[in-house]
Amino acid sequence: MERIKMKSMMVEVDVEYGEDYLPTPRHRIPRRRMVKAKLPVEVRRVAAAEAPVAIVQKNRGVARTHQKYRWWEERLWEPRCRLRDYWSIPSEKDRRVEPRELPRLTGNRWTSGCSSEAERRAQVHAFYANFLIVDRTLYRAVGEPRYVLMTFGLGNNHGGTALMLDNSYNPNISRKRYFRLDDMEAAVQEATRVAKARGDTKDLPIKPWAKFEVRIPEAVRLDPMREHGDGDAFINSLESIAESPLPNVVKPWMMMAKAFQRVGS
Repeated sequence: MERIKMKSMMVEVDVEYGEDYLPTPRHRIPRRRMVKAKLPVEVRRVAAAEAPVAIVQKNRGVARTHQKYRWWEERLWEPRCRLRDYWSIPSEKDRRVEPRELPRLTGNRWTSGCSSEAERRAQVHAFYANFLIVDRTLYRAVGEPRYVLMTFGLGNNHGGTALMLDNSYNPNISRKRYFRLDDMEAAVQEATRVAKARGDTKDLPIKPWAKFEVRIPEAVRLDPMREHGDGDAFINSLESIAESPLPNVVKPWMMMAKAFQRVGS
């Protein structure tokens, strides 16, 4: 196996920060100006053996792509960086070159606000701490993947019911709708119940967006019932109507009446 001697990569980030200054020695009241600078940041780097694959996400669909999550320093890391405006990701061809010839990862321009130099430096270092280079591939720290039961529209096949994936909790969604990745059967069961109650017959049978293979059990630690909340009370009330045994023709009118009542209150 190829050994990667390089343990980090230096990235230069273009930033702007606020600075107080005196226009002349005679001035006593400081004025504010924006300063442009380049801050060097260290991006950590490890060999693949140091960050083994912990979870394999097998996506459904024509492509049937597999997403591999690696485990390093008690955190999960995903290979596809979603913040494409922050990074220039090397192509597959670029990844095969020698480590010293790797393309530089280009940081974004941090220009919002009037942070001081120390504050801006801390922000940049905190942001880049969430990135890791495994061999020659860029990874990003990410939350544990989980199933989330999502509903759309008014029910009765207006909108629909789906068992989707996420890497974090949505404060508007109840903890009862989140399931660990190793609890797919319970997630499918609940999604099926909700789809039938809402009248979303076109979404049956429920098919999860992905299945998971767990290679490192300690990487699966999610506990929605303990970690999350009850969601948004108003949204929950609409869901209760959609899942109620009332005739499907009545449910949309009740939901709209409740929405108008909230707007008017």
